Amino acid sequence: MGVDHSSEIVGFNSFIDANLLLDLPIVGKNYTWFKSNGSAKSRIDRVLVSEEWLVRWPMSKQYVKQREVSDHCAIVVKSVEKDWGPKPFRSIDAWFLERGFREMVKEKWLSYPVKGNAFVTFKEKLKRLKGDLKIWNRDVFGNIQTHKRMILQEIEVLDYKDCLDGLREGDSLKMAELVSRLKETYKKLESLIR
Repeated sequence: MGVDHSSEIVGFNSFIDANLLLDLPIVGKNYTWFKSNGSAKSRIDRVLVSEEWLVRWPMSKQYVKQREVSDHCAIVVKSVEKDWGPKPFRSIDAWFLERGFREMVKEKWLSYPVKGNAFVTFKEKLKRLKGDLKIWNRDVFGNIQTHKRMILQEIEVLDYKDCLDGLREGDSLKMAELVSRLKETYKKLESLIR
């Protein structure tokens, strides 16, 4: 009879979730382990990284190499970026989930006093908006992980208070607001990861 490893699996998955680790996209084979007689295969080996890693090396992927002597395939992590010249204007989908984002963009766009033909005006406004969005992203949108940790800490305090003597009505409303903000934060994180 085999050994039951379900508690270890649950513990490992909890560790992954608690540390917000993400599995890098895989290139090459779909499996990293092969039974020597070919009767079984699995994706046992993988590379897990933090969101901070992805911010620093956004093009990271795990490349599965050929197996040789071992029944496991080697995995190489690479972040391949090519220089295609000036970066085009881009927005982050998660920005659109932030309250007040659309209004801020509209206000900024209308505030730029640019003269010239339509093409020049559009190009110049886009350039200015790109700079303002960079500042807004840093100062307002900020680090989503930090926001998430702060919300989780506040929820933990209320959970502790609830365990001791229950929550008052104001605390219950605060808990509902925190859970709502946490859901929004998870949507933003999911959007960023995508």
